[in-house]
Amino acid sequence: MSDPEKSPNTVPSAEGETDMLALANRVADILDLPGEDQPSAFQRLRVEFPAHENMLARMEQAAVEIPPGPERTATIAARMKTDAFDPASIDRIGPYKILDRLGAGGMGVVYLAEQKEPIRRRVAIKLIKPGMDSAQVLARFGLERQALAVMSHPTIAKVLDAGTTERGQPYFVMECVDGIPIDDYCDQHRLSLGERIGVFQQVCRGVQHAHQKGVLHRDLKPGNILISRKNDEHLVKIIDFGMARATNHQLVDHTIYTEQGQLIGTPEYMSPEQAGGNTGDIDTRTDIYSLGVLLYQMLSGALPFTSVELRKAGLMGIQRIIQEVEPDRPSTKISTVDGCTTEEAQKRGLSLGALQKHLRGDLDWIVMKAMAKEPERRYESATDLAQDLRRYLEHEPVLAGPPSAVYRLSKMVRKYRVQVVAAALVFVVLVAGIITSWSFYRRAEGETLAKEAERKKAVEQEAIARTQEGIAKAENARFNRLSVVVKLDAVAAALKDLQPAWPDKEKSIQQWIDYKGEPLADELELVRETMRQLETRGSRTELAQAMEAASAAPTEAKEKLAARSAELDERRTWTFEEETDAFLYNTMQEVEQRLVQFTGETGVLTEMWFRLHWAQEIEALTSGHPKARVTWAAAAAAIARADGVVASELYARRPVELKQQTGLVPIGMNPKTLLWEFYHLRSAFDPRLGDDPREIEIPAHQPDGRIEVGPDTGIVFVLIPGGTFTMGVQKTDPLGVNYDEQMDNGVRPVTLDSFFLARHELTQGQWVRLSLLENPSRYPQGYANFTGGKVDLRHPVENADWFMFRDLLQQHGLAFPLEAEWEYGCRGGSETPWYPGGNIWHLEGHANVLDERGAGTSWGGRPAPFDDGHMIHAPVGSFMFNGFGLHDVHGNVAEWCLDLHSGRAIKKILDNYPINSVKKLSSAFGLTKGSSRNRIIRGGSFRVEANHSKSANRGSNAGTIRNSEGGCRPARPHY
Repeated sequence: MSDPEKSPNTVPSAEGETDMLALANRVADILDLPGEDQPSAFQRLRVEFPAHENMLARMEQAAVEIPPGPERTATIAARMKTDAFDPASIDRIGPYKILDRLGAGGMGVVYLAEQKEPIRRRVAIKLIKPGMDSAQVLARFGLERQALAVMSHPTIAKVLDAGTTERGQPYFVMECVDGIPIDDYCDQHRLSLGERIGVFQQVCRGVQHAHQKGVLHRDLKPGNILISRKNDEHLVKIIDFGMARATNHQLVDHTIYTEQGQLIGTPEYMSPEQAGGNTGDIDTRTDIYSLGVLLYQMLSGALPFTSVELRKAGLMGIQRIIQEVEPDRPSTKISTVDGCTTEEAQKRGLSLGALQKHLRGDLDWIVMKAMAKEPERRYESATDLAQDLRRYLEHEPVLAGPPSAVYRLSKMVRKYRVQVVAAALVFVVLVAGIITSWSFYRRAEGETLAKEAERKKAVEQEAIARTQEGIAKAENARFNRLSVVVKLDAVAAALKDLQPAWPDKEKSIQQWIDYKGEPLADELELVRETMRQLETRGSRTELAQAMEAASAAPTEAKEKLAARSAELDERRTWTFEEETDAFLYNTMQEVEQRLVQFTGETGVLTEMWFRLHWAQEIEALTSGHPKARVTWAAAAAAIARADGVVASELYARRPVELKQQTGLVPIGMNPKTLLWEFYHLRSAFDPRLGDDPREIEIPAHQPDGRIEVGPDTGIVFVLIPGGTFTMGVQKTDPLGVNYDEQMDNGVRPVTLDSFFLARHELTQGQWVRLSLLENPSRYPQGYANFTGGKVDLRHPVENADWFMFRDLLQQHGLAFPLEAEWEYGCRGGSETPWYPGGNIWHLEGHANVLDERGAGTSWGGRPAPFDDGHMIHAPVGSFMFNGFGLHDVHGNVAEWCLDLHSGRAIKKILDNYPINSVKKLSSAFGLTKGSSRNRIIRGGSFRVEANHSKSANRGSNAGTIRNSEGGCRPARPHY
């Protein structure tokens, strides 16, 4: 017998059975102890395995019921395995505390749980059922988890975490969706038809996203589409991808292909190809059919085929009905026994008759097109379905329409094949009688011939009028596509109001996507269709010209026509008979290019999706990032204390009440400067890579106060303490402050509140991640640095003008420093010409300025008498930092400030200067791109002599100037 106190501290976790057997062995060992020792042994086991506390307590109570013997351990294991899935017995799954059981699906049990660290929130956990550990079920369970993980859309429940229990059972953690089924929601809120269509369009966008990621749902129904209300918005969440089928090659290995004949899905919403059990016919249009049924129900209040009707029919009957029986149109269904009641119509704000009138026509045909028996007759995508609904709402012609006479005839023949053959035989017999009666018929026909001719003429005239009206409408629709130009300009102008991507902008960004971005993206196919129609006109014109020319040389005609036709199939430029066609086509080409760019991987729409996801996540990341070592509460307490031990005493000069700053995470106190530093998460995260922002590594200080800078490092901000300093320089009093025998632009005391200033110049890597654009630098990553190495993403970004930097900073809640803030930060408490001292030799090891090595690359000036080791800019942080922990304030690249240049005198600069506040000048930020006003630029660069890098030296440049020396050191207000 083993001693339970010396048993291993962990239960083997390779397989669920092995885990339960191992724990059962521990319980069996306890049962072999004397009775008085068992309670303490059970207590130790419960402490060791807190996730099984309730279960172990019940096992202790039931111990007397399990007699000793060779089967004891197996009996205990079986009981524990059964008990483990009693919701009352489960306290915890991984780090999540179980609160309740929400339900069970085919493969797993779903629990409501609470996460406490690092973020407090409620989650839903799906855990595989006992006995469902076959390879097939595990693969399907894994597919559902993977399917959710590859998708990132606000209408699809997110996967937050995944793992394996101590019993070896896989689980994954999803966001807890607060909502009710879509049909119940629409009825409870008495949504109108237009509002229901709007909610349904959101569903279409989510399904389209899943399809673009290579995932089919295969069980779309009201219970799997939950709706909630927030800020007067209807929020859609699609759940339960337990029957998802992969089309993407990355998921296809995990796809479970259902055996032939097995129905997968819910019969009421099941497509004909699903009902047939042939998985080879299932593609994205299967989900389109289910969407059609859902739309049918949302609009009419009834199902195409009732649950009672299907379940009475049995399996074979269900298959026949779904595959062969044409359902009533929604407007017709209303008047049937199983149709909509007066109460259902009132939930839509209409009478029964009014509802039938609204559904009759376009909505009937849209629903029936989505539910077509043949997949090829359905909408090609969820976007196409949503777009046709948009056309309906905007009173434009829809793509859907009644089936053609030929199609109806072919369906009738297929359905009544035996009857049609019999009718044909009867027809042969009747032919003789018909011939005999022919003469009588001719005489009767002659009497009404004149009247019939008049009627036909009237019909023809009406048809001509309708055709002309249709052509006019089509022309108007084509020219309406030109409005896309205005819409593109308008959405671009609106972007500045949707930044930074913080929680207060989430609703506005979502609305922009739903009502501007996605509808504009849907225009791309319409623009292309317009172009195809115009190309057909152009090709007809040119083929007619080719035929006319070929008629003069008949022997060559066929070759010329074939060559001309092939050319027209390939070409992108066209000749049109009508000038309006030529104008419209040329404009559509430009619109198409802009829309492709708008919807592309680097386009505005993609960026807005990135912004939305960041706005949804950033608050939780700020307050409790998993990689953070210090909390905001600890940082605030230390800075308030300002005792020279936990934070610099400088913070006590102008006390600051530190609040949590959205998008920043505390790094800790710099052990050398004693100032606190913070990490900017977004500049360390590239949303295009699909990484998890919770995995961003938060840097740490080295013992000497440095922070290691790599290509992926984000912005490190120093909380600069507020205080009063002397700004400027004077050369009249050698014993006075800020003395420099070579410079004099006046001095004046300035008082500043605390603010955040970047420890380093903005790097090329940070620019690329923040802007999602190409690196603008003259010396970019990979460029030879003239000293045997190459430039990398740690180097400062340059060759961007003031306006480019301004736009980037504003997008992320950042700013240029005011000139006074820059000089205060540069000095770091010093009063000498450079922060290390007044002699140029003091700069050695502190700055990258013009030296003997780089003299040949300069515009002139005296090189420094030392070699700083660089010909161009150096990686940020290569030199020593100043008293505030800031690197490269002298040299490397010059740094733009917010201010307009207004002369050399410091007094003149400061007379009306908002120095007592870190708030930025809105008028300065509002200058247009074409402004010729010069902007302050500070700190010198690698290309100019050291005198230009002095703390008080003031340079300026036109805001539109771009060169290899101009960079930026971001600042940020203390919000």
